Amino acid sequence: MYNRRRVEVAEREEARWKRIEEAKAVEEERVKIMRMAGTKSKKNASYLPYNMLTLQYNDDLEGERQRHSDNMVRYRAQLRAQNLEKWGGSRSGYNILSGADHAKMVPPEMPRPGEHLYLAEEQKRRFDSGDMSVINQSSRPSEMVAQSRGGPSGFSLG
Repeated sequence: MYNRRRVEVAEREEARWKRIEEAKAVEEERVKIMRMAGTKSKKNASYLPYNMLTLQYNDDLEGERQRHSDNMVRYRAQLRAQNLEKWGGSRSGYNILSGADHAKMVPPEMPRPGEHLYLAEEQKRRFDSGDMSVINQSSRPSEMVAQSRGGPSGFSLG
């Protein structure tokens, strides 16, 4: 009677330890995959496309995208300021408080995306439209620019 009970307890304990070891092996495999994929190493990386200490944009596509976005914000702010000056102030040609002449308003130049950002957006547009030839294109930017000029969007860099 005692022997049978001791065997049952030993078998239960063996099964429990086997489950623990299997769970540990699964966890080790998961950590190994995360290390290979680099997801664990990104834990302390910044999600911002610029360096917060030096305030410089990153030298990748996301940094270029953020730079263009910031330039567009500045451009729209200049347009708003011009419109306020043109339509919100006095139309007399001089400042009614100080009497000084208004400076001539020069429209700001719209910022253009950088070459790599333009190419990435162009490839995305073409891929989204179902053009599968973007997969086989060259990865050298100068060749891609030459191929993409005069493309379906009509936008050119220069």
